[in-house]
Amino acid sequence: MINLVGNGAGPGLLPDRVTLEIHEVLDSTNLTARERALAGAETWTVVQAAEQRAGRGRRERQWTSPRGNLYTSTILRPQNGQEGGPQGGPQTWAQLSFVAALAVAEAAAQAVPGTDIQLKWPNDVLADARKLSGILLETVVATGGGGVVIVGVGINIASFPAQTRYGATCLDLLAGRPITVEAVRARYLMALTHWYDIWAAQGFSKIRAAWLERAFGLGREVEVDDENGLLLQGRFTGLGEDGRMLLELPDGAVRLIAAGTVGFVQRTEA
Repeated sequence: MINLVGNGAGPGLLPDRVTLEIHEVLDSTNLTARERALAGAETWTVVQAAEQRAGRGRRERQWTSPRGNLYTSTILRPQNGQEGGPQGGPQTWAQLSFVAALAVAEAAAQAVPGTDIQLKWPNDVLADARKLSGILLETVVATGGGGVVIVGVGINIASFPAQTRYGATCLDLLAGRPITVEAVRARYLMALTHWYDIWAAQGFSKIRAAWLERAFGLGREVEVDDENGLLLQGRFTGLGEDGRMLLELPDGAVRLIAAGTVGFVQRTEA
């Protein structure tokens, strides 16, 4: 069953530009959003599912998707001159993962005031150092040309996976009370449009600065399994102007990392 919802759904208002499409069960919100985009769906169409049967994370990892959490995929068209987007074209689109992360962090901070909400490079949102949310961007070449970015976001509200690499948590546990999916959705989408507009009008610099204010592990020793399969060790010193990780190697050289899996090195006392 599909429910089409306009502005004003649930507690709080949704942004005027959003068209929300709600499903009970989908294989994947990203997959459905991709199909909608190829069929000409409007920008800012948001596909939501109460449950996913085949949710995915980065590197095709399975994303557990039981009911009670928020699963959405948003259709964006950020090419220059159409629906906004900074100068630089498709090479800037990966920056939307930082835009989405800020939106999730803002929504989480409003839902559970006083909780330490941080952002782990490249695309995780943490609460008290445990994973609260994951983000998956996918690009699509639409009919007639032009690019589409699908911004997939999962936020743990009522439950979280029991076995994860770094531990996970959910908003209900942090708040000590139930929080509705509708309330989190409204906060997230309002924040997403806010940060997207800043990115589209002013570029990445303000997004970068806001992300670094919440950066998890800044200055710490890390191991990075990069996109080429190399395992690198060094110190996480910041973000480049395009969003790549700045990794200071043991010899003092700084390498820019475009993608990879990051682990933090635990030091033991001698």
